[in-house]
Amino acid sequence: WSFDVEEFHEHLDDGSDLEAIMRGQLYLEHVLLELLREALPRFERLNISRMPFSTKVDLCDALGVLHPSLPAAFKKVNALCNAVAHNLSFEMTARHKSELFDSFPVMGQNLILDKLDGDEGIALDAATVHRMIKTAIILADYARHDHVERKRRRDEAIENAKRVLARD
Repeated sequence: WSFDVEEFHEHLDDGSDLEAIMRGQLYLEHVLLELLREALPRFERLNISRMPFSTKVDLCDALGVLHPSLPAAFKKVNALCNAVAHNLSFEMTARHKSELFDSFPVMGQNLILDKLDGDEGIALDAATVHRMIKTAIILADYARHDHVERKRRRDEAIENAKRVLARD
């Protein structure tokens, strides 16, 4: 993981939906920055930390390090975060919750509803905003881990090829 899992749960299990959205977006941005740091050989040449969140998501998407179904959910989390940050009277409604849920790919929706291995899972009205936010972060960090693992396997294959060619 690119973050401390215990702190992650402490930060996102307690508090209001609005707090979960704000903290969750920070975690999500952290994971995206780590993903970009690992995907871009010259990461430091770009001032990525100053880029808007949606640009970071688009850059990850353009680099092919995110599954194409994930950017919508990440951008929805960011839109909610902006709504919270810029509207003193923002209230998380059932419509907001439903739109957030709908922005996830089916795999994410199944994780949110805890539907695994054909299990019935829980109903959407019982799924918390906290769980949706945590799922977005976990999916982002899974993409980061997958990218690192693919890179490791590619590097290993190159080293194996060099060993074979060294026998000539």
